Amino acid sequence: MISRSKKKKSQSDLGPEEKLKHGEYTVEETMIPGVLRLRNREHDPLDRCLNRNQITRKQYDAGVRFQKDFYIARMTPYFASPNLSGLRLGPIADSADRVIMARDRVQKAISQLGVMLTDCAINIVGSGHSAADWAKGKNIASRSGIDILRLALSELAKHYRLT
Repeated sequence: MISRSKKKKSQSDLGPEEKLKHGEYTVEETMIPGVLRLRNREHDPLDRCLNRNQITRKQYDAGVRFQKDFYIARMTPYFASPNLSGLRLGPIADSADRVIMARDRVQKAISQLGVMLTDCAINIVGSGHSAADWAKGKNIASRSGIDILRLALSELAKHYRLT
């Protein structure tokens, strides 16, 4: 019988060390107090666009602010799919007031954008789709997706008074 060599298990709660070889990662806090996660900076469309110099820092900051409110408001597909019943969240994460306030901030932001830019912001910034895929879904040239994203992020930057 041939014995198989066993790989050493990672001592980190942030996943195996092998995954760190693929992409650029940052450590972030989660909604659960005291729990950290690794985020691949190439996975998120905003990070990818910033790393490729396709958007400015102010556009990126506006997008991140919108993205955080979108997440806190529980408007992302993430909250529609997994069963979180066994997960115990802290009082800050469960706060209905916090969710309602975030939804109000999202509504105020998208009221400044108009129909096309709102759809772009929700699908690319909020839900994490690529600009090219979003444009293809709208029957627009895929190269135009990044241009429309830039317009949406610029309007969000004006709304958040970052310009």
